Amino acid sequence: MRPLRLRPALLALAAGLACSDSTGPTVNGPSFFHVALDGHPWTPDTVTGYFFYTHPDSGTLNLFATRTRDSVTEDLTLSIRLPLPGRSLILADTGTVAVGYYSLTDETIPPPQVRSLLFTSTTSTPGTLGVSGFQPRDSVIAGTFSFTASAMPDTAGHRTVAGSFRIHYLTEQVFFPVHPVRRELPPGHRLMMTPQASGRGPG
Repeated sequence: MRPLRLRPALLALAAGLACSDSTGPTVNGPSFFHVALDGHPWTPDTVTGYFFYTHPDSGTLNLFATRTRDSVTEDLTLSIRLPLPGRSLILADTGTVAVGYYSLTDETIPPPQVRSLLFTSTTSTPGTLGVSGFQPRDSVIAGTFSFTASAMPDTAGHRTVAGSFRIHYLTEQVFFPVHPVRRELPPGHRLMMTPQASGRGPG
């Protein structure tokens, strides 16, 4: 893992979030996910987190909880875009600042039948994620969450997911290689450049 260098903007926000408030867990202590699924306790086997960043203060923080019972594997994921805009976030559709996911895979179901179901938070029934503590220097975040997850596609009912967490996460820089694209022009055509594109002004 590469060392994470944080910009002043993220550190300033972190200073305001480092002290936990009274409505959620602190950043002190081991990682955990306390979860209620459809109102029943749901205890994960493993919890972890990864911050994939393109710049030190910009990227996606994914928090994972997984458990396996017999041949059924369940996963809970909270995906958060950094830098955080504040303490209170909306859990909505994929592509928004924060998204909640719940998935279930039953290995006993033979293919080609559907063995996996994915449920996600939606804009139509948004959930909430409250950040009660965040210390980027120590790679730890804590908070609470609650959302109603809809199946994708929405044909298999809904699941209610709620709980709290403290996750010590890992960081990894993501690189996007740029590959030049060679475009072949049809015979008899020339590449025409505007004055701005050619680096020359008009006239």
